[in-house]
This record gives sequence, C-alpha cells and structure tokens, in this order.
Amino acid sequence: MGNLINNITQMVAVAAGILLFAYLLFGGFKYITAGGDEKAVDSAKRMLTNAVVGMIIIAFAYFIVGIIGKVLGIEIFKLEFPKP
Repeated sequence: MGNLINNITQMVAVAAGILLFAYLLFGGFKYITAGGDEKAVDSAKRMLTNAVVGMIIIAFAYFIVGIIGKVLGIEIFKLEFPKP
C-alpha cells in the first residue's frame, strides 16, 4: 500500500511541476508579447501570480503528505520501481 501511495504522489508531483513550468513560460511569453496593451499585461501578470500561488500550494500539499506519511509510518517519498 505504501508503494502505491508513493508512486501516485511522485507522479502527481512531477506532473504538477511540469504544468507549473509550462504555465510560467506561457505567462512570461504573454507578458513579453503584450506590447504595452494594459489588458494583456494584466492578464499575463495574473497568470504569473496564479503560477506562483500554485507552486506554493503544491509545496504545502507535498509537505502535508510527508507529515501524514510520518504519522502513519509509511515511507511515502521513497521512490521504488516494482520488480517483475
């Protein structure tokens, strides 16, 4: 059971990191190409702010899952691949 939770947690964290990076890149690209348009600049700033808030939420969730794993005695962040 611990390995299943571990693998799911690792996959979700990696996927969230990749999506966060893509969102930051897209927000930065929108900001650079806004061309002084106030609506476009505000939209890009909101995207970048949302990406940073999302990063904080992901880090906090990862921390909480680690605490829950310690309390339950499960090694959640130990990456192991299933053996055939």
